[in-house]
Amino acid sequence: MLAAKGMVDARPRRGTFVRPQVAWSLLDPDVLRWQFARSQRPGLFDDLHELRAIVEPGAAGLAAARATGDDLDALDAALAGMAAAGDDASAAVAADLAFHRALLAATHNELVQRMEVVIETGLAERDRMVHGNAGTGDPVPSHKAVVEAIRRRNPAQAARAMGKLLDQAASLAAGMPHLPGVGTATEVQRAWLAGCRWMKAFPAAALGPGWISAVLGPFPGARFVATGGITVAGAPAFLAAGARVIALGAALADPAQRDQIRTLVS
Repeated sequence: MLAAKGMVDARPRRGTFVRPQVAWSLLDPDVLRWQFARSQRPGLFDDLHELRAIVEPGAAGLAAARATGDDLDALDAALAGMAAAGDDASAAVAADLAFHRALLAATHNELVQRMEVVIETGLAERDRMVHGNAGTGDPVPSHKAVVEAIRRRNPAQAARAMGKLLDQAASLAAGMPHLPGVGTATEVQRAWLAGCRWMKAFPAAALGPGWISAVLGPFPGARFVATGGITVAGAPAFLAAGARVIALGAALADPAQRDQIRTLVS
C-alpha cells in the first residue's frame, strides 16, 4: 500500500526504503490525513488555506449560478447541523464537512467536486483542532451568508461571503481574533451577519465617540475596538460611548502621552 502511494520503494539487494517526500502522492487521502495528523509540515495548514482561497470562492460563485433545490436543501441541512451541534465538537466538525461537501457538489463541475478529497481531509483535521478549543464563536452566520447569496443567485456576493468565511476560519485556526474594520452601519451589519461580534472602528478619530454610541443602538451586541488617531485625552470619551477597547498607537511614541496612559490605566 505504501509503495502505491509513492512513500516507499523496494529494490533487490537494497531492501525497502522511504522515498523523498516530493515523491509521495500528496493528494492521496491517506497520505494527506497522516501528514496533517502528524504535523510533519508546519506550513501544511497554510497550504490548505491558500488552496481553499483559490477554489472555494469560485465554487460558491458557480453554486450561485447552478445550485438546484436539492443542493440548497443539503446546504440548509448542514447549517441546521451547525446550529444543533452546540458544544459537541464532533457534531460541529461533521456539520462543517457536510457544508463544504455540499458546496462543491452544488457547482456541478466534476473536477471541482474532486477537490473534496483534499479540502475535506485537511479541513477535518483543522476543524478538530479549532472546535476542540473554546471561543470559536458561532459558525452559522458566516456560512449562512454564503448560502443566502447562493439562494439569491448572486455569484459575486457568494464569492465575497466565502472569502470572508475563509479569512475568519484562518484567524480561528491561528488562535487569533478576527476583527473586521468598520466605519459605517452597513459594514457593521455585514460583519454581524458574517458572525463577527468584535469589530474595529476605524479611523476612530474621524468617526468620533458619537458614532459608536449611535451604532450600538441598532447593534447592542457589537463590541468595538476603537483605533486610529485616538489620543490619551480623547480615550475616556470613547470608553464612555461604549467602546470595549481603545488602541493607542501614536500616543506610545509621545513621552508626555505615555505618562498620561499610566494615569489612565492605573
